[in-house]
Amino acid sequence: MADDLTNRGAQDRSRISMSEDHEVRYWTKELGVTREQLQRAVDKVGNSAAAVRKELGSKLVPILLARLIPSTTEKGAEQSSRALPYSR
Repeated sequence: MADDLTNRGAQDRSRISMSEDHEVRYWTKELGVTREQLQRAVDKVGNSAAAVRKELGSKLVPILLARLIPSTTEKGAEQSSRALPYSR
């Protein structure tokens, strides 16, 4: 049966249908992931939106932290560490 595009209630958002382009667009934007990341999560935990959120949350935390915390090899980080004196 075709997905009812006018039904946008809670039940429609509780499952992720990877065969519906509009749902894939919605969920990739909602979760901030690529189609491939979404597909891997659905393959692993099923199409429950709550289970996919949980799976992606556990995977994305380290990625997001890495983006927020600059690497010490970055030029800006090296300069800023030299600007902060420390004593031994």
